[in-house]
Amino acid sequence: MRKKKSNINLKGVLIALLCLIVAVMASFKMKKKIPNTGSDQTRGKKNNNPLNIRKTHIQWNGKVEGTDSEFETFSDMTWGVRAAMKNLHTYYHKHGLTDITGIINRWAPKVENDTNSYIDYVSNKTGFPAQAKLDWKFEHISKVINAMSIIESRYEIPKDILNEAWSKI
Repeated sequence: MRKKKSNINLKGVLIALLCLIVAVMASFKMKKKIPNTGSDQTRGKKNNNPLNIRKTHIQWNGKVEGTDSEFETFSDMTWGVRAAMKNLHTYYHKHGLTDITGIINRWAPKVENDTNSYIDYVSNKTGFPAQAKLDWKFEHISKVINAMSIIESRYEIPKDILNEAWSKI
């Protein structure tokens, strides 16, 4: 009789453990994970460069001399967001990258990033399918820029900054 009781208890424990594992796995799948790009997540905010634009020879409006040797620094967040919008404008109109997949593959190449997770996050956050053509209008581009900023800098760009940056491109 004791042997039978321990088998029942063991079955109960195994079933409970299996249920717990399934529940934990389901909760992980349901969360929209922000992929880690490997960059310092506060750097973009410190530099007023929420999409972490690398240093170049471009004389961006609002560009200032900063202490960061790898990434541009801007006088305020509006200029950093505007620079990101100008980059996406070039991607869209010069390079024909009109969907999230094309934009992110160029912005965050696979050699440095988890590009597929980045694409999935931006697509989920914006509500736009990854391979659907975006319209070059504020309602589309501002959502993409904001989602990218959340990945790059853990920074949700306020609507007034997005509006002001858009008005300056």
